[in-house]
Amino acid sequence: MEYRINDIKEGLKGLRKQLSSAESDVEKLRIYTAMGNSYILISDAEDTRDNILNAQLCFDEAGKIAERIGNSSELADIEELTGFAFFKLSFIENRNENLKLSMEHYLNALSLLGHENLEKYISVRYNLANVYLALRDGNEREYILKAIDILKEILEISKTLGRNQSTVTISNTLGTAYLLLSEITSNSLKGSYLESAMEFFNEALQHIEFEESPLDFASAHNGMGVSLMKIGDINTEKDKYYRDAITHLDMALKVYTPEASPSDFASTEYTLGICYFKIALIDPEHSKELLNKAENSLRQSLEIFDRDSSPKEFLKVECYLSQVLRELYLITKDKKYLDECVERFKSTLTIVTEEKDPLTYATINFLLGESLYFQGKLKDSLPYYLEAERVTNSFDPSLAKKISDVRKNIQAIQ
Repeated sequence: MEYRINDIKEGLKGLRKQLSSAESDVEKLRIYTAMGNSYILISDAEDTRDNILNAQLCFDEAGKIAERIGNSSELADIEELTGFAFFKLSFIENRNENLKLSMEHYLNALSLLGHENLEKYISVRYNLANVYLALRDGNEREYILKAIDILKEILEISKTLGRNQSTVTISNTLGTAYLLLSEITSNSLKGSYLESAMEFFNEALQHIEFEESPLDFASAHNGMGVSLMKIGDINTEKDKYYRDAITHLDMALKVYTPEASPSDFASTEYTLGICYFKIALIDPEHSKELLNKAENSLRQSLEIFDRDSSPKEFLKVECYLSQVLRELYLITKDKKYLDECVERFKSTLTIVTEEKDPLTYATINFLLGESLYFQGKLKDSLPYYLEAERVTNSFDPSLAKKISDVRKNIQAIQ
């Protein structure tokens, strides 16, 4: 990567020299566009924000020239590139504002394109769908449904054109869109959305050759794994769905490695750990073996998702690992699990807050109180039970009453 970036930087120097001597608008348009693309490529490796802003400046100059000379085809390309630059910038700052600017440029590109160049139309519409999927302003359901409509439209066009790679990419993204929709749905439609997610991930797998597109292969298998796990959560045949999920997640891990795809690797190991944990809770005969596998996967995930660089992901993995250690203690009575469990719960409470996630905050307080109780530290456990009771009362009074009963019983025997 470093060698490639150095080559791109050298290329930029050459483009600047060419620009200084360029005479025609057509030549300047070509150079500004090439410079913008170079800055976008460099932004993947270093000084992300500055390089994206430099790219936007280049695209802006290119756009002025294309508009002046009346080259609508080049202007459509530049509008698409500018949309992508704003999309990238949205993950650094002003997320929704930059996403809406990205959308504006993609829509401009579409108005210039029409339906004549179908492959370009697919590309811009696909990018527009990703903008809708990324927006976070309280209208997520509406945006996801819009993205799904766009993706279904271009999927049919891609199939008609016989474009196998774009069919795979669009199918994977449709699966992801339905997964996102299921996460913000609590009614009877949740299962239907998860089934739709599986349908599109499976469609992607029907068009993938592992050797030709390993990342798409891994993405589809990972999506299938996540979908199956979530269906298992709401289905009576939990064991079957969780085990099927593990099969797909293992396939994804044939591609995802800590070196080549650290974030995808960690995320997949996290899901794998949850699956093993969930099976352990319903398969007491093999629970220790399953919990050990869960522990291993979650620890692998924490090798990547550390507290400083990935606090949200770290918190999720840490919570599950602590619960796995708790279960291992209950099975083995080995204090090493309990001692680590207590330390991890305490560490987690320095991250999670009542304001942002009251359920998780209350749950960790309760489990920490319980773990201290198991250690024989009855007095130390009471403040955590009391805090869990207080917070839980705001969203589930009946559960808070049960926590209160536990606390009172401990007070009576200490």
